[in-house]
Amino acid sequence: MSLATDQSPTLQGLRATAGDACLTKPGGAPPSVSGRGIRSLTIAPLKAIWRLLKPIRQPVMSRVDQHIATVLRADLNVLSDQLNKFAVQTAQAQQQSLIAMRETNIFIEGLVREVAQLQEQVQTLSQACTQLAVSAGPFTPWADRDSDRQATISSSRFEPYEIGS
Repeated sequence: MSLATDQSPTLQGLRATAGDACLTKPGGAPPSVSGRGIRSLTIAPLKAIWRLLKPIRQPVMSRVDQHIATVLRADLNVLSDQLNKFAVQTAQAQQQSLIAMRETNIFIEGLVREVAQLQEQVQTLSQACTQLAVSAGPFTPWADRDSDRQATISSSRFEPYEIGS
């Protein structure tokens, strides 16, 4: 569809003539086909339609706003309830963890006291063993005691018991 055969201009025809005008004239497109003119041609009717639809648009938009507010209020109420439940559960969990932490501290303190008492007892026993060892004289290992015993047994007049005699 070309501009020469059809008298009604189309968007493609306007673009073609505006582009040709920009290419042919160094100053830009002619004022009747410039970008500002096309914009005003398209926006002016849309503004008029928008103004004409105002009596219809306002009640519809107020109903939509009310519906959205109602839905959001219900969602906010649900979220608020859930948040309150979560806050209560969190507070209960904190209390339980504090109680457990206190009990653990008491247990550990008792355990430390027991370990200190055991260390003291071990130290006392070690000192007692040292005093006994010093008073008893030189210490002979068990291996030496066994070899001395074997020598004593073999040197004695030991005769095995015979069965049937």
